[in-house]
Order: sequence, then structure tokens, then C-alpha cells
Amino acid sequence: MPSERQSDPQHETRWNPFENVSENQAQVVAVVVLLTVVVLIIGGLYLAQATTNITTVRDIEQLKQERGRLQRGNEQLKAQIAELQSIDNLMTRAATLGFQPAGPEDMQYLIVDGYEYRKPTVVPTQVRMTPTPQTYDEDFAGWLKEQFDSLRNQFEDWAD
Repeated sequence: MPSERQSDPQHETRWNPFENVSENQAQVVAVVVLLTVVVLIIGGLYLAQATTNITTVRDIEQLKQERGRLQRGNEQLKAQIAELQSIDNLMTRAATLGFQPAGPEDMQYLIVDGYEYRKPTVVPTQVRMTPTPQTYDEDFAGWLKEQFDSLRNQFEDWAD
């Protein structure tokens, strides 16, 4: 005869949803949940890194475009400066300001008493002579004979 459960509040247990789940099944579920969490973390890190890389590449491209724009601007400014410094332009500007080319009658020389123009003294510089390259007129047969004689002398010295 089966015993009936009594509803004693002191001995009553709460309902456990994993009561009928075996220990192996619980471990499998835990491993699957853990792997899912790890995959989500790795995926999030990958997306964050990819986003950072894309942003960096976009910034680099923008900086390259700005550098090109600045270089073009610099070249335009150099061209304008060269145009403003051209002889024709300078002569025109000088004429508008009232200047005119100076002729021999317009030049005045100032003579200073006691001033002596000293011509710079020419100091001879020492020229280094480069050694003439050594020419080798020895052929292979002569070199081989010299090596053989050297080897024979070593053996003779060793034998003595």
C-alpha cells in the first residue's frame, strides 16, 4: 500500500524544475550555455576590432585626401610666388611705383678716404695624390706555382 504524502508545512519541499533531469544532462546544458556565452563574447570582440579597423582605414583615407589637397594648394602658392617674382612682373610693378632703369649717368660712386681694397690672397690648397692602382700581371699558372711552392716549404719545415 502506497503511503500518501502528508501536507506538513515543515517537511514540504519546493518544486525543483531540474528534479527529473539527470546530472549528465545538466552538465551538457551548462557546457552548451558556456560555449554560447564564449562564442558571443568572441563575436563581439571581433566586431569591435573590425569596426575599429574600418574606422582607422577611413580616417587614413581622409588624411591622405587632405594631404593631397594641401600639396596641391602649396604648389599653386609656389606658382603664384614664382609669377609675382618674375622679372617682367617686377619691372611692371617698379614702373608703376615710379622707378626706372638706372643708366650710367644715374650711378654715383662713393669714395671713402683711407679705405683700401684688399684683394683676397689666394692660398694654394694641397692636392692629395691618389695612389695608382696596382696592376696584376700574374696568371693562374704563376699563382698555382706560388701556392704549391708555399705548401712544399711548409712540409719541408715540418719534416725538419
